[in-house]
Amino acid sequence: MRRLFFACCAPAALVASALLSGCGGGSPQAVATKVAAAAPRAKGAAPAPSPAAKQALAHAAATTEGSTAKVHVSVVLTKPGQATTSHYLADGAVGPKGGTIRIDRSLLGAGIQHEVLVRQGGHLVVYTSPSGITLPAGKTWLKIDLTKYAQRRYGADTTFFAGSDQDPFQPLELLGSPVAQVKDLGLDWLPDHTLNTHYQGTVALLAAARAAGAKAGGLKQVRTDLGAPTQTVDVWVSKAGKVARVIVEGPARAPDGSTVTIRSTIDFTSYGSRAPVAKPPAKRVEDYFQLFSK
Repeated sequence: MRRLFFACCAPAALVASALLSGCGGGSPQAVATKVAAAAPRAKGAAPAPSPAAKQALAHAAATTEGSTAKVHVSVVLTKPGQATTSHYLADGAVGPKGGTIRIDRSLLGAGIQHEVLVRQGGHLVVYTSPSGITLPAGKTWLKIDLTKYAQRRYGADTTFFAGSDQDPFQPLELLGSPVAQVKDLGLDWLPDHTLNTHYQGTVALLAAARAAGAKAGGLKQVRTDLGAPTQTVDVWVSKAGKVARVIVEGPARAPDGSTVTIRSTIDFTSYGSRAPVAKPPAKRVEDYFQLFSK
């Protein structure tokens, strides 16, 4: 199957591809990182989450299932030995119950890419425009079933380590992995002068993929696509029990094999706002799997 690689999937490795080598958002080198690590979805016994993890996940569930909100994402990529950093921004809106998310991502100097994420039938589906892949006449959006892609590439549903600029809720899902180490750091102030409860989790991606059900072949592919980094996820929860900020940080593998550091900051604001979030019109959509089966 042709490898996919979404540009700017933070905090996963191939954000580096977009920012260091200028790949487009749906280029043939782009999706593997988006779906290459995991939260636990495999059958069988697994360690129970810690009390801190349970608290963080309860707040995350309350946020994703009962809210509409606005989202702002800032991603900074640093490569050792380089004085400059790469930086991009994204803004979007979350539909009712977190089921549909719209993200408008601005790569500095490279225009804006639009994405709509939809959870349907247990699958995470992304629509991207422009796609970075040449589409048939009349088609302006590329549809990719990320759950289907992950199952084919890694042998497990690994979509729960999604790029925070594409699905800002997925770093929260990653805290649900039985291999996540989560602790309550107590009360902490955010830059907007609000007092929040601060949780911090660390997750080894290969271990998380294994917990999700990936076997030897899938784990080998994860290592090829991502390396074996450990991600840190910080979550701030407001007095109202809503997630206010998430920061995801960790090393990643660039296309040239070098190591980069990626830091994504996701801010949730304007809870209860009703910004319209809808799927693209079907006549403008081309399905990835149909496109590359032709």
